Amino acid sequence: MLKIYLEETTLYQTISINQLHHTDIRPIHRSLFDRKDCLGIFCNPEATYSFTPTSDPLYLAFSDSNVMNIWIALLRSYASPEVYGRWIYPSEGGLYRMWRQIEMFCVQGRNLGTSRLPEELGETESKQEDLVDIDVYCEIFVNGYLSGRTTTKKGLGSPDWQEKFEFLDLPPFGTLEIIVWRDKKLTKPVMIGSTVMALMNFRRRDFVEGWFPVVSPQHHAGIVVGEIRLKMRVDEEIILPRKLYNGVLQAMQAMNCLDWITELDSRYKIRQIVQEHFLAIARSQNTVEKDIMDLADREVDGTPQSHTTLFRGSTNLTRTLEAYMSIHGGVFLEASLGGVLRRICSDRVAIETDPIRSRKTGRNIEKNVELLAHWCQEFWRSIYDARKQCPEEMREIFVHIRSLIESRYQVHTSHHADLPWQGVSAFLFLRFFIPTILHPHLYGFWPGMTDEPVQRTLTQIAKVLLSLANLNVVVHDQDSRAVKDFLINSCPKMIKYLDSVSLKSSDSGDGLRSLPSSHRHDRKRLMNVVKHRVHSAPTLNREAIPVLPQMIDLPKHLAVVTSIVVRYTRRTLPARTGAPGERVFDEFCQKCLEVEEQALIRVSQLASHGKTRRKLSVTANLTFLRSPIDSPTSPTSPNQREHNHSPQGEERDTSIPLDSRMTRRKSYRPSSAPGDVSPRPPDSPSSNSQISSPVVHPTMSRAHSQELPRHPEASLLAIERSVIREGSQPRPIRPSLRYHPRSNSADSAFIRNDPPLPSSSSAPLTYNKADLLLADSEEDAGRRKKGLLRGFLRK
Repeated sequence: MLKIYLEETTLYQTISINQLHHTDIRPIHRSLFDRKDCLGIFCNPEATYSFTPTSDPLYLAFSDSNVMNIWIALLRSYASPEVYGRWIYPSEGGLYRMWRQIEMFCVQGRNLGTSRLPEELGETESKQEDLVDIDVYCEIFVNGYLSGRTTTKKGLGSPDWQEKFEFLDLPPFGTLEIIVWRDKKLTKPVMIGSTVMALMNFRRRDFVEGWFPVVSPQHHAGIVVGEIRLKMRVDEEIILPRKLYNGVLQAMQAMNCLDWITELDSRYKIRQIVQEHFLAIARSQNTVEKDIMDLADREVDGTPQSHTTLFRGSTNLTRTLEAYMSIHGGVFLEASLGGVLRRICSDRVAIETDPIRSRKTGRNIEKNVELLAHWCQEFWRSIYDARKQCPEEMREIFVHIRSLIESRYQVHTSHHADLPWQGVSAFLFLRFFIPTILHPHLYGFWPGMTDEPVQRTLTQIAKVLLSLANLNVVVHDQDSRAVKDFLINSCPKMIKYLDSVSLKSSDSGDGLRSLPSSHRHDRKRLMNVVKHRVHSAPTLNREAIPVLPQMIDLPKHLAVVTSIVVRYTRRTLPARTGAPGERVFDEFCQKCLEVEEQALIRVSQLASHGKTRRKLSVTANLTFLRSPIDSPTSPTSPNQREHNHSPQGEERDTSIPLDSRMTRRKSYRPSSAPGDVSPRPPDSPSSNSQISSPVVHPTMSRAHSQELPRHPEASLLAIERSVIREGSQPRPIRPSLRYHPRSNSADSAFIRNDPPLPSSSSAPLTYNKADLLLADSEEDAGRRKKGLLRGFLRK
């Protein structure tokens, strides 16, 4: 039991963690509360208790990511992972487990607030009088839960967001809904429209980019009120027990683990997809520092001409080390730049030292130069004061690079005395600090892109600091006397700073020595509790808990790499096998194909075993169903029954009409994990649905009005189908959310109402041509038979 107290005295909420799944305990996006390192616990009403009954998720904020990771591992050690086939392989805990995530870029919008007909989509030109000057933002709902929010942008219905969202460790896919709001200063925001996508219809591991229509809340009118441009990728993988990936790991050891990134990128241009996972595999094997040093040894050749371009190009070493620093240097980056960077963005500091750009001369330019020197001094003071917080993982790499340059270029006997410091600054400043200053929204320091004047200020500060990092004090502009004085005075301290971060510290490497003794003891105690609980768990349950303190799920990364390699090499492997110079790569691909074959076998075992269990259940139930029972002569129709028993409830202001929303928000199991736990998704091979677009249209889910057959054999067939599907109900429909004004308090983020049942209308339904093409009459008829016969059995 997890008990949450307010002010250490008042019990706020009690949660039964053992009734939750791992996917119910997951990190949330920073845009939800404008802060990082927040954890969400999405619990069912049966698993929670409080004096004020609520089904809202519980959100917890932590001081840093390390503390949050420890609590995620601890809570998940008491919860249940999403494992399939537990009864088939009880020794391993099951056949396999699932992992899902969504990566989405909200790029821009156009014509928002301008009403159009569906056939007018794609027209980029609009009449000037039709454009509306509004402030807009978007809210993102995943499976019915508010999961992210963009910043508010101003303009004539064409905002430019360029914001990235990642939703990790998700439950089985349902829908993704994006609601566009018009922000107002004196009144509450007004909903412009929404777009809804069925996540099951997306091809896995492929980026989908395009314009998605924003439909007006009055969906019966079919009015489109703009479009938003999205780029998104949906990931879903089957994860097998770790021992089945041993062959893949052995094949990787034939070369440097990080060289596989270059190998795959040179063949298939997939560095951005595989780099994260190969880095995680190398970290889990404790070889990542050795592999990076090996890359550095090969790049530093010691030739006289290479010192001018040392570590300046985009190589495997520079790109890999850039990703490595972003993994380990989060706390260090916050301490070095976070405070000053947020002050500049919040105060909207505008500095322009170019007379042509500012169209000013004389004293105004001198004031801007002095202001620029002041803010450069603020940044440099913050960076220098945080030098001791440089993580040990980064220090080891910098020590090796420094010693490597000193030995290869013989700096003590040549005129390249500054080259070791420049080699360290080429990574720490050029590829870590400077990109953060230029793009604070990409590193979580500011929500959304900065305004153009602020961006210009950050660009000028980044140029000055980069000159300081290169130990270059030459200033070509005659009016930049203040900047030149700053560079000359700060250059000696820069050498001390680079010397400090390129020396080994006394830290043990666990990242806890810099903490107070009480905090260090608490964290170690929690980590020991997790290790003790995980040790006695079944194989899949144990491997589903990420390894602390790195928070690495090795089987997950191996599964992703295997799936990517199989996908890109399946067609070319037979022609390449045995080719000269390709033996190592072909062996690695062959091991990946063997793992893929094992995954298909386990999926087939689950499917065949589920069919056997369902047949036994059908036989037992049909014996009971064929016995004489009293039944009415005229069964109640589904429409009448739903109309009579539909409670009246209040709808969420942010959603579309209720009958479409309830159907659209139904959750299904993934197509890659068949079984007898829930019905097949709409896009499975056995389904009659022919939906070719991930966008769900508002009238797509309405049922046709037809008379049901009353022949006894037809009724029995419908009963058999309903019995086969009985025993595993789909995941419960999430209660819909009602908009609540945005607040900094986590207690008032949004309000949830009980979901009302969809009511039927006596008025005839009308369909346009697109709806008729997308409708599935056979599936709808089967659904009505099922509802009719359930009413028959109740009588």
